[in-house]
Amino acid sequence: MTQTVNPSSTISAESNPTSSEGEPTLLINEFLTEIQLTPQEQWQNLLQIMRTFRQATTPQPQPIILTPDEQQRQEQIKKNQAVIELLRKWREEDDQQEQTETWEILSKALDFENTSI
Repeated sequence: MTQTVNPSSTISAESNPTSSEGEPTLLINEFLTEIQLTPQEQWQNLLQIMRTFRQATTPQPQPIILTPDEQQRQEQIKKNQAVIELLRKWREEDDQQEQTETWEILSKALDFENTSI
């Protein structure tokens, strides 16, 4: 949607308040008026100023500092989820011979003796 604003018209503070009470549409019109009143060769600078302002006023999420125990727990959760996903994929492929061979290798590696599926 493209809106046009007559750059020769002025918007008074009384008719278009810029406080939080101002209508969003009126504020957008005021932004558009300011953009049109700005020389086009300065638009790139204006855009950068607006982006810098937004980034400076947007709260940054605070990093969560984990204790070593919590870090280890998170890493173990990720590993467990990866194994669960691998087993889910393995089950869906339904290659009985491969599953049997893989189970034998895993049971030996994990030192499970005489364990069956």
